[in-house]
Amino acid sequence: GEHPDDEIGKAFVSHLQNLCSFARQHARPNLASATLERMRRFLELRLSVDESDLTKKITSMKINLETARIMQCNGDTTAAVRTCKLIISSIDKLSNGDTEELAYLRGETLLQCGTWLIKHKIDAAAIVLNRFLKRAAEQARDIYKKEQSDKSTKLLAS
Repeated sequence: GEHPDDEIGKAFVSHLQNLCSFARQHARPNLASATLERMRRFLELRLSVDESDLTKKITSMKINLETARIMQCNGDTTAAVRTCKLIISSIDKLSNGDTEELAYLRGETLLQCGTWLIKHKIDAAAIVLNRFLKRAAEQARDIYKKEQSDKSTKLLAS
């Protein structure tokens, strides 16, 4: 069951995510790293044995994406791109179809990776376009279509 402190826990994680993002955007990778590490430890304690394997995997991949962003902020674009490619590969290997959360994470990771690859001219533009940016756009389209479908289903049900 839900604990009364779940709302506090969610607010704390949200606060740490915002602080981590803010630190990165202001070129403070050490603060971002420390914040992310605190969030990771908190989530490890919070994700009890009751949580599904999928929830644990998604949480781990989200932390890895933020880690990649911190690597890039630190100037290690190669490691950041490698981490994003591993996240994308992990999502693609999950056989239980796309949950909404996985779809968002895949789209976000594809777009982030593609953006870095173009900005730093790591891979040929055609490769980046086809492997990352086009897939990110398709993922966004699929999410949008599903949301529209869900809205019309709710309207018909009411």
